[in-house]
Amino acid sequence: MKKKLIFSGVFLSALIMIAPSCKKSSGATNNSNGTDSASTIYSTTLAGNNSSKGTFDFGPTGVTVDAQGNVYAAISTGSYIVKVAPSGSISTFAGSDGNPGCEAGTGTSATFTDPYALCIDAQGNIYVADYMCNIKKISPAGVSTTFSSSDVINNVIIAPQAICIDANGNVYSANQLGEEGIAMTTPGGAVSLFAGNGTAGYVDGAVSAAEFNGLGITGLCADANGNIYVADPPRIRKISNGQVTTVAGNASHGFTNGKGAAASFGGAMGICMGPDGNIYIADVYNNMIRKMTPDGTVTTVTGTGDAGFKDGDPQVAQYNQPSNLCFDANGNLYVADYGNKMIRKITFPK
Repeated sequence: MKKKLIFSGVFLSALIMIAPSCKKSSGATNNSNGTDSASTIYSTTLAGNNSSKGTFDFGPTGVTVDAQGNVYAAISTGSYIVKVAPSGSISTFAGSDGNPGCEAGTGTSATFTDPYALCIDAQGNIYVADYMCNIKKISPAGVSTTFSSSDVINNVIIAPQAICIDANGNVYSANQLGEEGIAMTTPGGAVSLFAGNGTAGYVDGAVSAAEFNGLGITGLCADANGNIYVADPPRIRKISNGQVTTVAGNASHGFTNGKGAAASFGGAMGICMGPDGNIYIADVYNNMIRKMTPDGTVTTVTGTGDAGFKDGDPQVAQYNQPSNLCFDANGNLYVADYGNKMIRKITFPK
């Protein structure tokens, strides 16, 4: 079964239906093209079709990295997970192209149908939001099992497409239907509804009354204090102390740097917590990597805004539909550059 491209099917209907024609607005930026003024931020290619180190058959969607610096990428269209060594060499870690399914197994004997987002725990276990199956767990040895397949609403996790893990090992997941809310699965496998009231919409407030976008939650991440951040296009929201608030973004899709509701995103997809305490955002339709401080101030880290491929500093680097991102232990940021079929690496000043 050969599946659709990630940005052309129901899988991400949330963003296709509202894909904007974005134009840059200066907002709160530090230089003429809207990027942070830090000349030592630099984008390179770890692996991908324009790299001699390794190539992908399809564009990567989810990405995570282990303590040894190995990067794992979900190849949603191909139904498998790859491992990218620090050298850039690529190998299949779990599943295989052209063999979709939801079966447990080791290495290529396991099957996935539409693996999208990934996260990793302190023991090196990888959790996979498999859109057409459930949440899978892959051990460091490559043994894949079902981690969670039920929730408190439908007795089945439907189409998980966002996932993250907190410091206590609790896994949070969300799917394309806002009324499903956000589920939490404990390390022991107990599932509960973490936030959402069963209705799609946009409502801040107590977690039991909150409403999320009916067209899709596209990213989740946790900070060191157990707060959960939600990419709920076109906004970034926060769940803390039983309350849901909007940190940045408004009802419009576009490109504006600024604080809180003054900021806008073309398509906030994957989000991750940086070692500096800021949230980093793959803005898929602006072809940029953005940054949000805890107070909701949004700036552009890198990317010209034009879809394309170019390594270099923030003023020249180009991406093509960046879908997800994560940091390694050394503070390097890895980006699943879906449209370019690459894993990109962004280094920061030390």
